[in-house]
Amino acid sequence: MKYYFIVKATKPKDPFYILVSEDQISLYCEGLDDLRKTIRTLTAKGYRVRSSKWFSKCLRSGQGELDLKNPFFKTNMFSIRRIPIRQRSYKRMIYTNSFGFTHVLKLVDQDELTIQQTIRFK
Repeated sequence: MKYYFIVKATKPKDPFYILVSEDQISLYCEGLDDLRKTIRTLTAKGYRVRSSKWFSKCLRSGQGELDLKNPFFKTNMFSIRRIPIRQRSYKRMIYTNSFGFTHVLKLVDQDELTIQQTIRFK
């Protein structure tokens, strides 16, 4: 069974998420490996990104929801939600972060998410 995720990543005002920001971008991930690579692409160099197994364990214990905060300043970095169905419309963007890791990010429109966020797994 394949899992699908919506990641709401906070657009930081600075690269280390020291200042609190309300601007967010929504990304779609197909599977735990894609989720890990997406988060690794978006975080600054020096932050630890856990394994796919860790994400699986935390998402199961949190009933499909996980919020990741900056370990030093406790500001919100990512909100991860599991969705039951595959996202059909998204825009692909090849992104290379500052330390050379390249990954294809899947951008999702905010209007299309409102329907899927009301659906929950049981």
